[in-house]
Amino acid sequence: MSTIPSLRRGETWTILLDDVDGTIAADVVAITADLRRGILTPPKVHPVGKPKVASFEIAARASEGQGDPAGWTLTLSDEASALVPAGGYVVDARLTFAGGTVLVTDPLPIRCVEPATVPA
Repeated sequence: MSTIPSLRRGETWTILLDDVDGTIAADVVAITADLRRGILTPPKVHPVGKPKVASFEIAARASEGQGDPAGWTLTLSDEASALVPAGGYVVDARLTFAGGTVLVTDPLPIRCVEPATVPA
């Protein structure tokens, strides 16, 4: 597993979710993505507890050519991230397809860190 990304409280968080084979985006009818507390000890990365800490806003993203697949941009506003306590988290997305099939992505570990300049 690669290094766990650190995101700062009070900043806008942006995560790209790519449709790497180019076949999924057209069939997705709904998508949600939530942030939950998580265990970040590789190789075991998983959420703990049921309550979500935050939900991401989601926007579809078109392909812009070779090496830049279509997909979705997951965004957590600076105001929302300011409310996230420092610590380890997991984010995943739930994609619902035409016909009702559901796919949940692999969990992405995120470490929320306190910036030197604390949000108001």
